[in-house]
Amino acid sequence: MWLTLAPEILKPFINQIVYSTAEANDAPYTVPAGKYHVLGFQLTGQLIRLEDVTKQPLTTLGITGLAISATTYQSVGATSSILVFFEPGALAALKMVDPRDITGASVDLQLITRQANSWFDLQERLIAQQLAPIKIVNQVIEWLYQRIQTYEPNMWLQQTIALINQNHGQLSLTDLSHEMLLSSKQLQRRFSANVGLTVKSYSELIQFDYLGHQTFTNLADAAIIGNYYDQAHFTKMTKRLTGQTPKQYFKLD
Repeated sequence: MWLTLAPEILKPFINQIVYSTAEANDAPYTVPAGKYHVLGFQLTGQLIRLEDVTKQPLTTLGITGLAISATTYQSVGATSSILVFFEPGALAALKMVDPRDITGASVDLQLITRQANSWFDLQERLIAQQLAPIKIVNQVIEWLYQRIQTYEPNMWLQQTIALINQNHGQLSLTDLSHEMLLSSKQLQRRFSANVGLTVKSYSELIQFDYLGHQTFTNLADAAIIGNYYDQAHFTKMTKRLTGQTPKQYFKLD
């Protein structure tokens, strides 16, 4: 079960709030690399992160940073979770976490931020109340709004990301630096400090995300529309970002 709300009052810091459930003994599932930092807390059950041959039990209150490859999870027992999808740069703007500390990782929130206690209190209250999913999500929205309304977004970063989005992740670092009136080195440093990824890695996520919203019927068309220089590169990128081949992920014949 998935319940998703994207409240305007939480923007530009938070994209959406998700309430999700999974049955006991569900098979492992793979989550494609995405463009949001995700803070999650368990109301019931536990999740395990699968990496090669290792299993990493996740804390019941943790945060996952941006990554350049897909991640595989498995639930232990019946689970219900709240997932908060933070926009790139939001964690730095809200003074929660240095995004570079969580890149490609799932980390116990209490190990990396002083704000963890307030999140823990919210988690305990929701567990004790045992509310319907929509009421849980609305409580989280109200709680978040009370805490973010005094913060200002990073306008420089928003402008930079807007340019990357407008060009579907295909604007070179040189051209992006020129548009933002910075040297490539300065832009790279500021961007990584606020997002946790290099401009190139983040642009790859945007390029692939753009392709996912387009219509095509074969691999050749997909590679052309996504502006990948050949099918081999497109296939390699799809496997890394999703854990599947292009035919599997895009359901092509």
